[in-house]
Amino acid sequence: MHRKDRIKYAATVLCLALTGFMLFWAYRLISWLLPYLDADHFQRNRWVENHIEVTLGQQMAFIGIYIPVLVLGIATSIQGIRILLRMRLGDFFDAKTGQSILWLGCMLCACILADVFLDGMYENILTWNNTGEAGQIIRQNGKAVLSLPVEPTGFRYQFPNSHMTIFLCGAAFAIFGWLWSEAALLQQENKEFI
Repeated sequence: MHRKDRIKYAATVLCLALTGFMLFWAYRLISWLLPYLDADHFQRNRWVENHIEVTLGQQMAFIGIYIPVLVLGIATSIQGIRILLRMRLGDFFDAKTGQSILWLGCMLCACILADVFLDGMYENILTWNNTGEAGQIIRQNGKAVLSLPVEPTGFRYQFPNSHMTIFLCGAAFAIFGWLWSEAALLQQENKEFI
C-alpha cells in the first residue's frame, strides 16, 4: 500500500468516525433540548420554584442560547470533515487546506465560548421569576424531591479545564492553519518566481 493510499484510507476512516461523532453529539443535544419545547417541562425543572411560572420569553431565551452551540458544534464537525476530504483527495500542502484548518480552529473556539455563555446563562434564565422562598416538595420522575429555594441568579462564569483545553486546541489549530496557508502561498510564489 502506497503512502497516498494509506492517507486516503486513514482520512476516510477518520471522516466516518467524525461524522458518527457529529451525529451522536447533535442527537444528544437535541434529545436533551426537545423536552423543553413542552412548557410543562420548565415547571418541573429543579431550578424553577414550584409556584412560579416560566414565561414564554424565558422559554424562548433558554432554547435560543442552545441554538448557537448546536449550530457551531455541527459547523465545526463539518469543517473537520471537509479537511479530511481534502486530505483524501490529495490536497495536502495547499493554501485552502491551511485556511480550512484556520477556520476549524476559529469555529472550535467560538463553539466553546458559546458553551461557556450557555453555562453561565441558563440558570439565570430559569430562575428569573423565583422568589427564593423555602423549598417545597415536588415530583420529579415519579419521586418526591425537596426543591431548593433558588434566588434569581446572575451570570455564572465557569471556564472548566476541559473547556480551556478545547479552547487552546482551537487556538492552536487556528495558528497552525494560518501558518500552513502562508507557507503554501510562499511556496507557490517561489515556484512562480523560478
